[in-house]
Amino acid sequence: MFAATASVLSLSSGAFAGEGGAAGAAAFTIDDAGNVDGVAVAASVGKNDAGAAAFNMIDANDNPLNSAFALGSGANITMDNIGAGDGTQSMAGALDTQLAAEHTNDL
Repeated sequence: MFAATASVLSLSSGAFAGEGGAAGAAAFTIDDAGNVDGVAVAASVGKNDAGAAAFNMIDANDNPLNSAFALGSGANITMDNIGAGDGTQSMAGALDTQLAAEHTNDL
């Protein structure tokens, strides 16, 4: 399974896939003239789960910030506030209790 998303103009994107999954996300900041002036991308592959998120936000000095993160895991991934775009996003993987077990698809 593969998942990908993209975001433009201060929105956030997140993608996740399960059982031998791959995920990718991208966020772009575009200025008033239509030029791309910020990019953040992330990609991951996981034995069990994969997740990726990218977002834009404005700092205290009105500067655009682009951030991205990704995680591939052999166990469950927990994602919180992925669509928030305010720096409160998080992604955490659990321990793979069956490291010797192969995933069940051909990815």
